[in-house]
Amino acid sequence: TAIAGQSRVRVQWEGRAGHAGTTPMNLRHDALCAAAELTLAARDCGVIATVGQLEVKPGASNVIPGLVTMSLDIRHQSDARRVAAVRKLHTQAKVIAKRSSVKLTWTLVQQTNSVNCNPALTNLMRTATARHERKVLALPSGAGHDAAAITAICPVSMLFLRCKGGVSHHPDESVKTADV
Repeated sequence: TAIAGQSRVRVQWEGRAGHAGTTPMNLRHDALCAAAELTLAARDCGVIATVGQLEVKPGASNVIPGLVTMSLDIRHQSDARRVAAVRKLHTQAKVIAKRSSVKLTWTLVQQTNSVNCNPALTNLMRTATARHERKVLALPSGAGHDAAAITAICPVSMLFLRCKGGVSHHPDESVKTADV
């Protein structure tokens, strides 16, 4: 039905490194705790959101993290819902930063709009597939595809095959020969 739009953000939390054993909990400016809070907020934000990278400095087991840089990848087939989720997460990050006494730097790195698949082409594929399958599903793609760029010159649609265990974009991805 569509190829999801994407927003990628680099979020930096700057707190204060300190000795783990001598800094009381109420006096800490822990950048990693702030990053963890935003990670959980992303998980619960209502769209597909992923924190895939965390860089923690100074990175010692006995030092409170003073600087954390994280990636945030937010996707949805509705640009309005995706952009609203980005705004909401940015607002939550500001609240977390203030409460945690850390400095927040929010940088939008990349933004790609969603692409709707061509209804006529999609219907042709649905009709052809229905000749061979009892149930035909219509779903958006959460992954980016070359088809998104091709819409500049022609209509597009996509056909997906079921994968064992729902695993996609991973070495364990597997389809049945009969489905192909």
